[in-house]
Formats: sequence, structure tokens, C-alpha cells
Amino acid sequence: MTNWLSRHPNIFVPYVKEPHYFCEEYRLTASLETYERLFLDADAGTHRYAVDASVWHLFSSTAVENILRYSPEARFVVMVRNPLTMVPSMHGHHRYNGNELIEDLSEAWQLRGARSAGQKIGVRDGYLQPQHLAYHESCALGWQLQRLFSQVARERVHVIVLEDIVVDANLVYTGVLDFLGLPEAHSFDLERVNAAKTRRAFWLDTLVLRLAALKQRLGITGRLGLLAWLRRWNTKGAVRPALTPRLQHEMAVAFRDDVALLGQLLGRDLTHWLTAELRDGA
Repeated sequence: MTNWLSRHPNIFVPYVKEPHYFCEEYRLTASLETYERLFLDADAGTHRYAVDASVWHLFSSTAVENILRYSPEARFVVMVRNPLTMVPSMHGHHRYNGNELIEDLSEAWQLRGARSAGQKIGVRDGYLQPQHLAYHESCALGWQLQRLFSQVARERVHVIVLEDIVVDANLVYTGVLDFLGLPEAHSFDLERVNAAKTRRAFWLDTLVLRLAALKQRLGITGRLGLLAWLRRWNTKGAVRPALTPRLQHEMAVAFRDDVALLGQLLGRDLTHWLTAELRDGA
């Protein structure tokens, strides 16, 4: 969606998609000055909106309050999905980024309680918030959306259900533009981006991350691009395997109440999420 919105003439998207400045517990952009520098090329006469697509805003306990303090008229676009496909997708994403050290999804799922409590079991040293890898807590979107609705008037929140994009991507995209009060722009193909990826060799990616951390500790600021090139080379497409019946049942039980809450908030029956045979390549 961020990619699609970046093509609209009245929307500015910075080159850093996820600056994560407003999440105090997961702040990746050190200062307000650095954050605002990302938006220097925005044109007030042309761009009616600037986008911050930091993915942990909804989960963060501090982000929304900080956003509203900084921009009281901010609008929020939230995309939700079936947690039984979100968990393997997030696990694969964290494996790809080197944050998740447990290869087996079932084993990582069993660590959700410890990680929720802040324990970094199987989490890359240096990752700021192990709760992100507590897959039940981070992928249960009902309670997160309920908290957002308690902080922001509903007319300033637009919720997208991911599966609707598969049915009619143009309708979903124009729905966002309607929410923002923007005219439809020139047509373009709403192609899928950010498909599932994995590493050719996880040991090589671990080595690259350690070298990058060492470089940072030594205060080396010069860039040859070698480490970034290695990470790109060490990437290939992936297809997420289907959940085992046992793991699907465990997740369905764990997410049942939260899915019911999300459905209630959206006025939509989502119970099929927990019963369908699942295979997800997102």
C-alpha cells in the first residue's frame, strides 16, 4: 500500500519507509531533527499528506500518543490480516532479517510467553524489543485496534483487511484515497511487492550482521556497500509451508478471542480465519 500511495501526486513518501521515531521502546531514528530531515523534499503546495509507514506503531504503547502530540490531525491507515497467516509470515520475515534465531516455527511459537515477558531467548543480540517475536502478542490485532480506537476518533482511522486486496485491489486502493479526500490519480498496475524472501545461507547473514555491528561500535562511517551487496546476494524467494494441523489448532485456540474482538470492532465475521486450510506465501 505504501508503494501504491507513493505514486499519487498529493502524497509524499520518504526514502526511509519505516523510521520508527514515535515508538519510544523501539526508536530507530535517534532525533526529531533526523526524522524531519526525511520529509524535507515534501512540497506543501503539492503534497497534502506525508506517510510514515513504521509497522510497529499499532503495537507500540507509546507511538500513537506521540504521533498525536506531534501531529494532532494525523490520520491512520491500518491493515489487518489473519493471524494464522501473519505468524508464519512474521517469523519468516524475522528469520530473513536475522532477528529470529529459531528456524522451526513451532519451536519459536512455544517461546511466545518468555519473549512477551522480555526474555531474548532465540532472539538476535541487540534487537530492541523481543516482544515483537512473541508471535501471539504481536499478531493479535484485535486488542491493538481496540486501543487505537480508544485514542483516536474512528472517522480518522481506515482499516483494510488484507484478503480484500486479493479480491479487488483497485477498490481497496480507491477506498484509501476516499478516506484521505484525494482524487484518483493516473491508473497503474497494482502489482504485489515485498513478497516472501529467505536467505540462501543464514550463517552468512549472521556474519554480515556481526560485521555491521562491529563497524558501528568502531565508529566507522564510510560505506563501500559490500555488506549491503552481500545481504542482497544472499536473498531468494520463499514459499511459506502450510501449518501442521497441530500447530494450526494451537494457534486457532490462542487467537480465538482476539479474532472475535477484531470482527466485533469491524462489524465483520472473521471466524473462517481459524478454520480454513492455510498456505501462505506472503
